[in-house]
Amino acid sequence: MTNLAAFVILWMLIAETSIGPASGLSQSDWDRWASAAKSTFEKAVDVGKDSIVKLSTAAGKVVNHVKDATLGERCNKRWIIANTSGLEQTLKASLCGQHIAIKHILASLGQLKRDFKSKSMHQPRLFHFYGGRGTGKTYAAQIVIDHLYRQGEYSSFVHVFSPAKDFPDRTMDYIYASRLRQKLIKLVSLCPHRLFIFDDFDKMSLLVNLALKPLLAKSRVQEFSRSIFLFMGTGGQERIMSTLISLYRDGASRDTLTADSFRQSRGPTTGTCGADRICDAGVDTTLESRFVDVPFLPLERAHVECCLKSAARRLSCSVEQYQDRLTKAVDFRKYERWEFAAAGCKKLAIQLIDVCL
Repeated sequence: MTNLAAFVILWMLIAETSIGPASGLSQSDWDRWASAAKSTFEKAVDVGKDSIVKLSTAAGKVVNHVKDATLGERCNKRWIIANTSGLEQTLKASLCGQHIAIKHILASLGQLKRDFKSKSMHQPRLFHFYGGRGTGKTYAAQIVIDHLYRQGEYSSFVHVFSPAKDFPDRTMDYIYASRLRQKLIKLVSLCPHRLFIFDDFDKMSLLVNLALKPLLAKSRVQEFSRSIFLFMGTGGQERIMSTLISLYRDGASRDTLTADSFRQSRGPTTGTCGADRICDAGVDTTLESRFVDVPFLPLERAHVECCLKSAARRLSCSVEQYQDRLTKAVDFRKYERWEFAAAGCKKLAIQLIDVCL
């Protein structure tokens, strides 16, 4: 059995990975992988000495282990997992008070696994997450990342851009746009299944439009047909609040509200780049019209308590005895008869870490 195991693993390594001593790998790496192989096959032997199927399965696991360690992340379904069922479960369990966001994220991303297998062309997915601080935009993006890519936020297929870090000089928007365009073209040529996140989009909408509009034109859209673009910003948060209060005043309940209720709250982004960016009122709005608008609503007390319980579950921490104290640490502001968390759940998360760790 031992000789058979050794033969199977050697054959699969050569056939599947083209790895051998000539590859220049260190002796310590080979020793580590050999140890893993031995352990895996010992378990297979214990389960059933006469089962060649179990042996092959075990050998396949070893091959995957070696490929992962030597080749790193690759553009295939082993690394781009597109776990849409897990995405749905986590969003519904953890993204508190944002039923509109959950609906639109799932509607757009729910077919990713099927699309990954399909060879037909798709439109790139363009999301615009907008709303106040602490309402869950970044958290929702993190949930998406964790369920689309095996490596999560450390995946080489996830790219985050922010104006302060990547585009600090406000006089260089046109130069930045050219560089960004070339970078994106190169990245999708290596693997089209990428997620591009533009944080603080309100402050760089001109730059992003200059870079992306030519890439997403009909003549080139196929190159980016399997990519996801996520634009996040706080633009329109005051209008979201005033719209929400008006709807509440008219007797609407929160769970009946839709994205259309807040369509005007977003306000213009294309061509209005904030006080600290140069702007061009003549920028075409074609790109913006293709956004899936996802408003994030201000959180009420019940939603903050939901955040607390959700975060406690993730930390495997019991917080019942601290719940009142932690909730009181959140600053609530009153608008007529309704109270909303000034900064959502951000401060709560810090308080919870102090309690649980």
